[in-house]
Formats: sequence, C-alpha cells, structure tokens
Amino acid sequence: MNKLEKNTNLFYKELVSTCNPERLLEIARKGIYLYEPLFNYNKIKNHECVIEISLLANKFLNEDNNENFILLSKYLGFETTLLYLYKYNYINIELYKLFHTYSSFTSTKFEISEFLNEDNDYFLEKQSKSKYAVFTLHSILIYNHCRSVKLLNYLSNNFSDISNDYYNSENINIPLFFPFDIIKKFKNKFFKPNTLYVTCNDKFSEEFINAVFTDLGIKTFFKLKHNYIPLRTDFDRYNFSYNDKFNYKIINKNENKDKKYIRLLLGNIKNNKPVYDFAEEFIKLKEPKKYNTLNKYDLLDFYKYREEDVDNDFLNKLNFVNNYLLNNDELNKILDDPMYIFNSKFDTTSELEQFLIQLTCIISLLHNNYNKHLIQFLLEINTYLELMDNKITYYIWEKDPYNEDYLYFEDYIFQLLKNTPNSIFNSYLY
Repeated sequence: MNKLEKNTNLFYKELVSTCNPERLLEIARKGIYLYEPLFNYNKIKNHECVIEISLLANKFLNEDNNENFILLSKYLGFETTLLYLYKYNYINIELYKLFHTYSSFTSTKFEISEFLNEDNDYFLEKQSKSKYAVFTLHSILIYNHCRSVKLLNYLSNNFSDISNDYYNSENINIPLFFPFDIIKKFKNKFFKPNTLYVTCNDKFSEEFINAVFTDLGIKTFFKLKHNYIPLRTDFDRYNFSYNDKFNYKIINKNENKDKKYIRLLLGNIKNNKPVYDFAEEFIKLKEPKKYNTLNKYDLLDFYKYREEDVDNDFLNKLNFVNNYLLNNDELNKILDDPMYIFNSKFDTTSELEQFLIQLTCIISLLHNNYNKHLIQFLLEINTYLELMDNKITYYIWEKDPYNEDYLYFEDYIFQLLKNTPNSIFNSYLY
C-alpha cells in the first residue's frame, strides 16, 4: 500500500466517523484518492472545504448546489456551464437554445455529474446507444473524466460492447486516479487485452507495467525509459519507476499485425444509431411541452464563407437583418424586452445569422441591466468579444500583415450593428 492509499484510508475513516472538515482538509493536502464526489456526503456537502478537497484530488464534479456550482463553473467550459445555468434557472430555455452550439464530441462532464451526484443515468444511457458512443467512452477514459469506481462499473456494463473489438490506441488502460487494485480489475474491461507482455526481476514492476500500459504504452515506455516525463508524477504515486537492473523482456503473445485501432474519424463510424445532443435531450426532459415550439438553429457549414464571401451584401440578405436590424420599431421592441426575439418563430440554418441574433440579444440584456457576469460569460461565444464600460467591444489581435485593410466577418457584423436605424441600440457597441 503506497502513501496515497494510506492517506485515503485515513481520509475515509474520518469522513464516515467524526467528519471534521479541518482534519479532512489536512489529510487531503498530503495527497489522497477520491472514490466518489464529496457532494454525496450529507455531513460535509455544503462545507466550503469540499471545494478545496475536490480540487486537491482533481474532482471537478458538481452537485445540485448553486453556490458550489458558481465557484466551480470556470472549470467546466462554455457548453457545460451554459447547461448548468439553464438547469438551475439562471437563464431560460430560449436563451439556452440560442447560445448552445451542437458538437458531436462535446464534454461528458454534465452526463457524469448527473450520474454520480443524482444517480441519473438517463444521459449516459442515451450516449451508449448513440451513433458516436465509442467516442464518448474514449473521451471519458482518456480526457481524465473518469475518477469514480461507480462510473467505471457503469461504463464496463454499458459501453464495453461497442469497443471490445478494438485494441486500445492510447498509452494507458485505465486513468491513473485509482488505487492499483482497481486498475488491475478494470484493465481488460473496455478493449481487447494486450498482445505484449513484460517480464522482469521485480514482480511489482512486472505487474504494474502489464496492468497499466497498453501495447503502445509498453513500446513508448521502454523507448523513453527514464525520460517518460508526462506520467512521471503519476508513477511516483504508485512508487513505480524504470530500473535498468530489472532485466525487462517483452514477449509478444500474438503476432496479429492487423490490429483495429480506434481513430477519432467520423468516416469510420458506420451505423444507423441516432446522433446524441445532450442539449436536446435535457430540454426534452426538463420542458417537454416547450421543445417543439423553440426556434431551430440547424446550422450548416458556413465557416467557408466567413473570410471570402461575407460582406455587407451577404449580411443584408439575411432574414434577421431585414426583419429586425433594419427596422427601428422592431429594434425598440427588442430593447424593451430581450425575449421579444423569441416571440416570433424564427429558424435559421446560418451560423452567421445565429451570431447576429446572439449579439442582438446580448445588447438587449445590457440595456435591461441583466447580470454583468452572465453577459460576460455569453460573450465567450466569440474569442474577440469583450465587455468594456457596459459596451461590447471587438478586437482582432493579429491582422493580416500583408493586407491590413482586410476585413474579417466580425468586422462586417460590427459595422452592421453599429449602424442600425436605432441610435440607442448602436450605442452598446464600441
């Protein structure tokens, strides 16, 4: 048993007995594993030390607690934070739908949080039956989202059938956040077993290498040896390191050279399962009666038009520009009520048009003195947007050195928004 495992035992003994927050924090600062989020423990879930302990143990999982969520939301990313703002009613369904952007490979933090903190597997189950389920599994295991034994069990029972025809194309079988006995238990649950096997004079090192590393990981480890820097800190947690005196030997148990590795390419997925969008699923669950009444933003690929084709003529042909931005009466109604835009059925397949609607809505939020932190957050839809002196400012840091007069699509959009028939509306942009 290594140092962190001993600390973990002490931590959980204190947690289920006296549950002294200061003592728990003291132990956590020495290094521990967390099997489950502390928000699951009623004695301590609302104590401020939970945040620091969770951070120390790299547990960025959230609970149905608004204060804790606000403190931790900066770690979630835009899409997941937006979803929580909607879940806890900081924004309404219309705003959420407007600012949500679909992606086939979004973060799984929300789904994991729902499963671990609320025992709700609705979203993970939907993902396991979706077209890109194998990418979900890969993301959870590889991008450090799996830090719970409960989640490992669920994944092995519900996702393994979509990946067990593949060899693991990463270096590590199971994320190195668990005690070694857990890693050994789950090492062959998700992908085909290794074809390579390592023997050496030290039995723990032999067991560790064969449990932790994939075939690719074994090759990488013995190529780099002492220079295997990316995981050195993780290895120290298990008292493992490379030693020249251990007489390592690599045995190939299967000369199968036609390995089928997972590649994160859409073209490799050949099935007729439904595409999963966590935003759509959450809306259906939370407000099913409103789902079919919402504006639709079914975006096509408009990135190719941004630099070459977007200009004033292009923008002026958009329905939203003609119906709202060039109409002073409509702009006054928008300024009076940020939700006015959603009163009329207004669907679009244009990403640029959605961006215009988003900025128009934010201007109305500013005019109606909505929370500045919320507005600043919503401006993260575009890297070049900032809030300054209650106005939206836009700045491209790197202009084309060969053509300083070149205009980006944001330039044209800001020109349009600053020159509407409504001077009050225009005043909210620098």
